[in-house]
Formats: sequence, C-alpha cells, structure tokens
Amino acid sequence: MRHRVHRSGQAIVEFAVVAGVLILLMLGMLVFGQLFGWMHMLNNAVRDASRIGAAECKTDAELIAIVRQRAGALPNANTSLTVTVQAYDASGNPLGANQRQQGGSITVTATYDAPIVPVPGVLNGSTRRLRAVATFRTERNCP
Repeated sequence: MRHRVHRSGQAIVEFAVVAGVLILLMLGMLVFGQLFGWMHMLNNAVRDASRIGAAECKTDAELIAIVRQRAGALPNANTSLTVTVQAYDASGNPLGANQRQQGGSITVTATYDAPIVPVPGVLNGSTRRLRAVATFRTERNCP
C-alpha cells in the first residue's frame, strides 16, 4: 500500500507566485478603466461645448463654463482642468475672442492632469495628462 504524499506547501508557494502577478493585472485594469472613463467624460464635455459654440452665439467664457460643468465629476477638476477656445475664419486664420464667422470653425481644447492610483514600485502616484479636442464648423456670424 502506498502512502499519500502531502503537498500543501507546494500549493501555498504556487499561490504566492501567481497572486502578485494577478494583483498587478487587476490594478492595471482598474487604473486603465478609470482613465478611460475620465477620457470619455472629457471628450463628451469638449464636444458638447464645441457644438454649442458652433450653433449658438455663446462667449468663450460660457463655453469654458460648459466644459467645466460637464467634467465637474473629475477628481481635482477645479485645479487640474485647463480649457481653451479658439475660433477660425473660413480660411483658417484665428479670430479674436468671442468672434465667430459663418463657414469658419471653433475648436475647444481641454487638458486634464488625472491622478493615478499609487502602486508601490510600479506607479508612484504621479499624474497622467489627458487631452481632448473638438472642432465644429461655425453656423453663424457672432460679434
């Protein structure tokens, strides 16, 4: 009759080796998913503001306020979110502040420094810069 060999120590060692890799993969997926969601929110905010700016006579400050309001759920949005608005004429020349020319375009750009979850030895808690740009053709002249 054979004696059974107990291998409980082997399972613990295998789990210890695999668990570290699995935890890093899970953290990577969570960080990527969070950044992806924030980028989606930023793109939607910029696209909405650019479309409103192309269709209506809104000032640059009103468009910036739209982006800030729609991206307000981002962490540290008050300090890390930068929004710019630039309008162009039909030839591609920049126009002054709050000016729109029919047939031209308006571009809204937002830059956000997203905080990254710190993982000791892998990610040091720095930021990742997210940038969203939307351009629409202007539908009317605005002073």
